[in-house]
Amino acid sequence: MKSSDKFITIENNKFTIKALPIDSIISFTNCFKFKVADSIPDNHKIALNITITEGKDVWSFEIDKTVKAPVLNIGNESFSDDLPGGNNNGIIDAYETIEFTIPSSNFGHSDITNVTGVLTCSDPNISIINNYYIDKLNINETKNAKFKVKINENVSSAPIVFNYKLYSANYQVQKDFIKNANVYYEDWETANFKKMPWKLTGNKDWTIISGNEKYEGYFSAKSGKINDNEESNLDITFTSAENDTIYFYKKVSSELYDYLKFYIDDLNQPVLSWSGTNNKWSLVKFPIIAGTHLFRWQYIKNWHKSEGEDCAWIDCIVFPKSADTTRYKKIFTNNIGCFPNPFNNITTISYSVENESVVSVYLYNNLGKKISTVQENESKSKGYHQLQFSRESLSPGIYFLIININSNKFSKKIIITNS
Repeated sequence: MKSSDKFITIENNKFTIKALPIDSIISFTNCFKFKVADSIPDNHKIALNITITEGKDVWSFEIDKTVKAPVLNIGNESFSDDLPGGNNNGIIDAYETIEFTIPSSNFGHSDITNVTGVLTCSDPNISIINNYYIDKLNINETKNAKFKVKINENVSSAPIVFNYKLYSANYQVQKDFIKNANVYYEDWETANFKKMPWKLTGNKDWTIISGNEKYEGYFSAKSGKINDNEESNLDITFTSAENDTIYFYKKVSSELYDYLKFYIDDLNQPVLSWSGTNNKWSLVKFPIIAGTHLFRWQYIKNWHKSEGEDCAWIDCIVFPKSADTTRYKKIFTNNIGCFPNPFNNITTISYSVENESVVSVYLYNNLGKKISTVQENESKSKGYHQLQFSRESLSPGIYFLIININSNKFSKKIIITNS
């Protein structure tokens, strides 16, 4: 027996038949022995070449086999910043301890054992508290790996790159994902332009798309389908609290004289521009001075030909530190609560303060607009406090309670249901 397959090692390649009578069939067991590598791909076909010799006579034939193996897969991560380690506002903030959940699957045709998930991050202000031992993944089984992550008070506004590695022996897969702390962040995962005050101008509007054309998550923004000498603009006005940086990922597929252009304030002169058909996502970062700025992403065509997909994509925009953002402080002792949640008509808001404090409670919608003052500048003694909140004429949906305790701000997501 011979095989040229790199995943096969033949350990016993020969045996002898001492006598084979005329018109007889004899069966043999354990004649050949070969080892399959523990990195062989799923559904890999191997060819085993058998040669039989008797004197000068030679017979050859081939045996083909399909090998089943595991296929590890990493799903889309999520995180929770629930109490007591976080402030439950759905944003990664300084001082929090959050929990990542990462779906870890085996989509192959063989079970796999001794599976481990390892989450890492090179940012010195991020501490991964644990690894996760998954043990066994059966065929088509998914288990959620969970990781506690501590956010240092000095975490910056730059994108934080996490790496998740799922492995067992030589079977492994890894995935990078990006999160941002305490910043305004647009990743289009709302599937619309309502998360921030975007303005769509030009000849054709930008759109939100799903599918393969995104940097991460499920969605990205794509320029409008324009003709020659037309443009598609994506605008936003933003106030930066300090000198900082804007980050975003872009992708372009165009001929050399059609461009994706990025403007800051002066719409006659782009600060950056890109063209061509390399069709790869890349990170862009640009310094921003404190103050109010107009940011524009523009795809523009000249009168000439078209190449590639004739468009541009934008994803994962990290804005500078906003003038109306407050860094969230550690709140382990404040115990912000809301019960029931979700609720239909009335819920009870609860919190505690360590010392006599001035407390205000406001309600915001999911676009960040204040829609109600629940309680304002009330002096509260040390201890535990409650107040009832009625939905009144509010529509069903997601809202945020913003609770100011002295100089600290906390957030609690609440959900109003139909019934």
